[in-house]
Amino acid sequence: MNSNCEELDKASLGILPNPLKLLRALMRPNQPFVMINMLSYKQQATGDYSHLAGVEAYEVYAKSVEKVQGPLGSRLLWSGQIRHDMGENKFPFFDAIGLLEYASPKAFLQANFKGKTNTKARSAGLKGQWLIASRTLADGETPDLDEEHVVMIELSGEMNQNPKTVKRWFDVRQSIYKEVGAKTIWHGQCDQHILGIAKPQIEDVLVTWFPNPTALEEAVHGLQRKKHRQSIRPYLTCTASSIDFLHELR
Repeated sequence: MNSNCEELDKASLGILPNPLKLLRALMRPNQPFVMINMLSYKQQATGDYSHLAGVEAYEVYAKSVEKVQGPLGSRLLWSGQIRHDMGENKFPFFDAIGLLEYASPKAFLQANFKGKTNTKARSAGLKGQWLIASRTLADGETPDLDEEHVVMIELSGEMNQNPKTVKRWFDVRQSIYKEVGAKTIWHGQCDQHILGIAKPQIEDVLVTWFPNPTALEEAVHGLQRKKHRQSIRPYLTCTASSIDFLHELR
């Protein structure tokens, strides 16, 4: 399946955020915002967690985040295990994605500066990641999950075009997806790439649920027939299945 993706000029993973970038994130308006976590795991964890696989060590960290963030009103919007990169990118392959909505910048501070999460487990299991601060444009309830469903994640950039052109592109795309029974899980506008590098910068992320692989293929073919991807095309497009190791925050 050809997703007709654009090429990124540069991309790399990060491990430890630049403190200045974290402080900038704390200067956001006092309202909920979403951190997009694109994760790449070590095959085998290191340090005190060397007896675990990388993903298992990261799960220890994720559970500590759950314990801290749940009472603060933060919530996990969706998480998934990436199965397939639909483009032909030569850049780092991600293993999973998580959309964590922090209740406020103060809640984000609790996770990163107060020492209340198991950052040792994170470092032990994580090869690297992208961490992108975003604001929600649209979200919906995650549809019922089964073995047939597939989720497509589209990361796009360079949208410095006529706003009407951009809106028309999204409207066409959404109408095609709706025709095959797809539903939006989350759509967001990115405003700060905190960890890792992507050039040109990622500006838009759309996560869409499809009832089965055939519906996804029909949607991709529909987009190609409309030819509207000539104006705006994703840099990264991948498919995923929902996972629950990043538990709902309670």
